[in-house]
Amino acid sequence: MNYPHILVLGLSLSFSSISLSAGELENNIEQLLQNNDCHACQLNGANLYRANLKGAGMQKASLRGANLERCNMERINLSSAQLQGANLESSMLMGSNLEGADLSGANLEGSDLQRVILVNANLAYANLENANLKGINLEGANLTGANLQNADLAGANLEGAVLKNVNLRGANLERAVLAKP
Repeated sequence: MNYPHILVLGLSLSFSSISLSAGELENNIEQLLQNNDCHACQLNGANLYRANLKGAGMQKASLRGANLERCNMERINLSSAQLQGANLESSMLMGSNLEGADLSGANLEGSDLQRVILVNANLAYANLENANLKGINLEGANLTGANLQNADLAGANLEGAVLKNVNLRGANLERAVLAKP
């Protein structure tokens, strides 16, 4: 009666089929850093701390749980990317495209997201405390349970955004659009 062992073996087989080997992950990181392109590549759990990804093409990339802290990601294309639980603390994303991206549970504390496109993005339970969100486009985005404490949302477009249980304490909403006029 070794049922617990069978369960553990079954779980490890399930996870191994969706994760990359260390070599595959390193190859994908190398491709990204050398070519500034990694369309639809798998970078789950990658450590890209302080990487310069300015202008990179990463649409549909999977970066679940990746460390992107203090990265230069200006004008990056992360449309439809998977960034659940990723750490983007203090990163620069000015002018980037994250339309349709999933950033649920991501940490963007202190990040600069000026003029970023996050139309129809999922930011449920994301941490955007002290983030610079001036002129950001969050039209139709899901911000359920997000932390926007002390965030600067001046001139932001929040039309149709889901704002259920959002923490907006101390946030700057000057000139922000919350609904169609």
